[in-house]
Amino acid sequence: MIKKQNILFVSVVICICLISYGISIIYINHELELIEVYVANNNLVARTQIDQDSIKLIKIPKAYLSDQVVLKKNDIVGKYVKLNTSIPEGSLVYESSIEQLDDTIDKPALLLKVNQAVFALDVNMSSTAGNTIQAGSKIDIYGTIKNNRETIVDLLFKQVRVLSIKDKNGNEVDNKTNQVPKIMLIAVDQEEIPILTKVIAVGDITITPTSEFFSEDECILYDSILLGYLYAQ
Repeated sequence: MIKKQNILFVSVVICICLISYGISIIYINHELELIEVYVANNNLVARTQIDQDSIKLIKIPKAYLSDQVVLKKNDIVGKYVKLNTSIPEGSLVYESSIEQLDDTIDKPALLLKVNQAVFALDVNMSSTAGNTIQAGSKIDIYGTIKNNRETIVDLLFKQVRVLSIKDKNGNEVDNKTNQVPKIMLIAVDQEEIPILTKVIAVGDITITPTSEFFSEDECILYDSILLGYLYAQ
């Protein structure tokens, strides 16, 4: 009988403790106005694209928040950490620390794949087919060189992705306007840059829209007759 009373007493004490704990948690949450916010799950360095694994939810007092803290997940995921900025592990995400792709000054570089580099070509309204070639298009690159009195023209690269086309003021060219294109930025395999540089130095290049736009392959070096002449020079 005494044993049962002890068990009952302990059970009552435990219940009282749990109820007290629950009431205290509710009181604290109410008084502090805890709010769920996202913080960095690890150190996010400049130019990191933030994904779902980059952030986690925690609760902090509402009084600790400022108007600059980004609260919504959809306003964080997919954005990039700004240049010369980092978000330490456990830190809040501020509007001043992130930006969307279209607002980045180095957008072309962020669009590169592994082992690719940005290469700039001089273009005009004619070479861009009247501004019909746009960012995201793919082009084929033909080379022209002179060997003694012979002019040699052949395909050099296939399916090269266009990253950006800009006018003389550095503004993105839109085919709906009358902007005159000046510079085309393309994604080139790093090891192929010397070939492009050399053909431009000793000859000329011509670009055309690719006939294999939907292929996932990019910057394919064609088995061109030009290569032998370029390597010999």
